[in-house]
Amino acid sequence: MIQIATFTRKFFIELVKQLQIYGTLYVTEDGNIYVNESQAQTRCQSREKLAHLNGELVQELRYARVDKVNPPRDTAEFEEMLETQFRARRQAAKNSLAEAEKERNRPVMSDAEAEALLEGTTPASKKQDDEADGEKAVNAFNTLLDWGMQALVGPTTTGASVAVAAECGNDPETFMITPSASSEDVTKGKDCVFQVCFTDPNQGVNAAKFLAQKYANEKFVLFYNSGDAYSSGIADSFKAQAAKSKLEIVDEETFKDDSATSFTNQLTKAKQAGATMIFAPIYYTPASVLLKNAKDMGYDVKMMGCDGMDGILGVEGFDTSLAEGLLLMTPFSADDEKNADFVNAYKDKYGETPDQFAADAYDGVHAVAEAVKEAGLGVDADPTEVAEKLSKAMLKITVDGLTGKLTWNDKGQVQKEPTPYVI
Repeated sequence: MIQIATFTRKFFIELVKQLQIYGTLYVTEDGNIYVNESQAQTRCQSREKLAHLNGELVQELRYARVDKVNPPRDTAEFEEMLETQFRARRQAAKNSLAEAEKERNRPVMSDAEAEALLEGTTPASKKQDDEADGEKAVNAFNTLLDWGMQALVGPTTTGASVAVAAECGNDPETFMITPSASSEDVTKGKDCVFQVCFTDPNQGVNAAKFLAQKYANEKFVLFYNSGDAYSSGIADSFKAQAAKSKLEIVDEETFKDDSATSFTNQLTKAKQAGATMIFAPIYYTPASVLLKNAKDMGYDVKMMGCDGMDGILGVEGFDTSLAEGLLLMTPFSADDEKNADFVNAYKDKYGETPDQFAADAYDGVHAVAEAVKEAGLGVDADPTEVAEKLSKAMLKITVDGLTGKLTWNDKGQVQKEPTPYVI
């Protein structure tokens, strides 16, 4: 990787001026500025090709997406932005390759399994990638309906789940259970849609109550993604309960996905406000950036997150020592002895440690199996009949799952005990 140039103050001033016009720009580490990401990618690839022709050995030229909300102010901030985004893109590519490798190495089913499918006695499964996009999720849902889907376990993200749940609630209905979409909007007004994870209000309320019991004397900064339904939903319920529990919130800081490369500005404000503890209902990737920024600026502060932060120890390039003492309000821990069999089996199959998202998905499949037995349904049941009978069965079953003892109310929301874990 080339050594990043030291840019002048004039360069950053000009960059800010251009951002006011375009909103978002893509800047390479050798100082080229582009309106489109494809242009920046072409620049990076062209440099590599030229170096190859000249017999030079160089690594990939980096580029960063910069927006007008949180532009870099100097070379150090730009370097941090470049490296954070470079690692995120590399991790995404690695995950994509790993998924493709899993597909290639999928074991061939046994003769007995094939015979069972021919006889129609074994349920079949099929998956579609919605890319966490509502429109693509609906397209994937329709593809599965055309295939003959009778019940859906998914989607996993809130936006995609809200979009698909709306389709499931149409006549004829389709049974759906989402492992990890936590907004109340997912199940609202739909008797055929259920959740395995806690709702956003549930997480925010329980986190505030826990902190009031254990950390009542701390001064809090509430830090969340204002553009994400999961994060802002928990933040709203936390703030309301914090007032009731008399927690002292001295600062509130927000960000959006396109400005999640550095939180130095927000942390500086929190520190100046006297915050001694962060409550951050955010996902693990921005959480890793938040912890690194705090460390780099010498801000010694406690931190608590929710289930979306589970998985932070697996972020590529993250110094896991920064997460020591991190509190998580999550229903599952891979370190809990009672989960050892599942954790070992998961590691053997996928080569990595499962997080709460994997555990929620496992419990979701388990719940469908229990509900099918309760309803007395066969593999050839009509999807409309499945939706009607499974929805009724879900209100009767109890699942002893990885994430606790699960039951469901008539709103489709799971009832189970949240548990705080310390890394």
